[in-house]
Amino acid sequence: MLHKIWAAGLAVAALGWGGGFWITTHSGASPLAAKIPGTAVVIAVEGCANPKDATLAGTAEGLVGGRRQSVKLEFTPTSKPGVFAVKKQWPTEGVWVLSITGAYVGHTSRQLVELLPNHQYKAQPVIPKENLAGRIEQALRGLAGRAT
Repeated sequence: MLHKIWAAGLAVAALGWGGGFWITTHSGASPLAAKIPGTAVVIAVEGCANPKDATLAGTAEGLVGGRRQSVKLEFTPTSKPGVFAVKKQWPTEGVWVLSITGAYVGHTSRQLVELLPNHQYKAQPVIPKENLAGRIEQALRGLAGRAT
């Protein structure tokens, strides 16, 4: 059992040494966002030597009354470098997904975050050559189907 834990730790360390970069999504109830009212989710940049040098960009993509809407996201820094709060910046009506891209020294990482009822979410990475527009449409249609 101990050798499995050691091997997993070594694999994580190798990712860090290899210059990996990714973004992760956390609950808006995270302690890092406690002083930031209206936080829907928290986004953290990971695997980079200088998290303050990473950038984030994104949109909230929605389906409201059968019509598509898009809202550019703003990211609020938390007390920890490389960790940002995403406040609710989109209308309450309809269903919404967040499309977020992180960049750091030539590396990119993308996440699609489905916003579920009761402040829940489902985050999934988007692989580089994947059809993001198609993934967004599929997620929105799925959410709309569950909402009816």
